[in-house]
Amino acid sequence: MTLWAFVTFATWSRTWALVTWRTPTPLTYFDYRSDTDFTERWEDRTYDLSRLGGVDLFMSFWGPTLLAHTIVSWEFDDGRHLAVSIETRKERGEVYSALRGFFRQYELYYVVADERDVVRLRTN
Repeated sequence: MTLWAFVTFATWSRTWALVTWRTPTPLTYFDYRSDTDFTERWEDRTYDLSRLGGVDLFMSFWGPTLLAHTIVSWEFDDGRHLAVSIETRKERGEVYSALRGFFRQYELYYVVADERDVVRLRTN
């Protein structure tokens, strides 16, 4: 019964907040002015894995410095970066709680985006 508290089942039957509708294709490259003020941009891209030049790990700290959000970004020799971030999928109007997140009370999804999208969201 204790394990049930750590299980969250994904569903498509809820009204999700706009920013949770990111999918791997097409790629997101949003221009953020704040968490709620942004311009959507969607791009179709292809990447040649033989041109992979490096990998970066970003850690965004908030609240207690023992918690961080990690983002992995792959750098290609043409200067482009492809980032992956695991995000909480909130319903429209739902507020994030680190405590609820710690106890896995949110559904998760992968954001595959231009590095500027996921990093600028946390730095601007």
